[in-house]
Amino acid sequence: MSFKKWCSENQGIFAFLALIVAFIPVLFSIGNIPLSLKNGILSLLSIFLIKINIPIYIVVLFGVIFFFFAYKYLLKQNIKNVVSKNEYSQSNLDVIIQSDSDTLFIESPTYKYLQKNIKSLEYNHPSWLKHSNQFLILKGAKWISHSINITDDEAIDGGLYIFKKDFQLDDNTKKIKNANLYLLVDDFCTVYLNGKILITENGLTRVEGFKELKSYDISTYLIKGINEILFYVENVDFHRVNVPGKSFYNAQNKGQHNPYGLIYSIKIQ
Repeated sequence: MSFKKWCSENQGIFAFLALIVAFIPVLFSIGNIPLSLKNGILSLLSIFLIKINIPIYIVVLFGVIFFFFAYKYLLKQNIKNVVSKNEYSQSNLDVIIQSDSDTLFIESPTYKYLQKNIKSLEYNHPSWLKHSNQFLILKGAKWISHSINITDDEAIDGGLYIFKKDFQLDDNTKKIKNANLYLLVDDFCTVYLNGKILITENGLTRVEGFKELKSYDISTYLIKGINEILFYVENVDFHRVNVPGKSFYNAQNKGQHNPYGLIYSIKIQ
């Protein structure tokens, strides 16, 4: 296990160690600490290869620098929180949840033979990236689909695909100031949060397009505990795709001509 991964999974321990390293030298510099306690502290510090003859201000400086970087790392992990887990617990209600491979592909009611309840695939189609890269709120999010190259039948006839993301809020949702969902989709999408259909700021329940960012106010839909969000993504049939029919039928990889995809970010403050 890498040090970075260990720190991420053991943030409490990492923070405690950072505090110890930062403040033991400060306490040691206080003159009224008993000599026996000072010797004990020095013995512990020697484990970290800190020699007794190093000036105390050097030790204090090392502790402060270590604490600064530890605090900066923990702040990045706990405040920014670009979530990469399917279930995520957040207690400070300042979080961004984004589409990635851990968003589950649940099923396709249209193509029931497709494998169910699997991780989605990141699919960065050039025409999608051209537009999604323009929106800062989507930075770090990934375009997702159940397949990088859908079958010919799917490309010709279109279909419906369902994706799910779970996340957990440990605080009372009354503390939430703002909570919004932002997304782009190719072609259509209907969203449910905790069993309730979402309505955009423009009063729409079904949105389309990957050029203009869609937004939802989800503050009244959130609950304390596990929240479940479902994305019903529709891919239109090829007759509605701006591709000449003859060239489409002759293409070997029809899925490349009529793909579908979703990208989203949820910001809770």
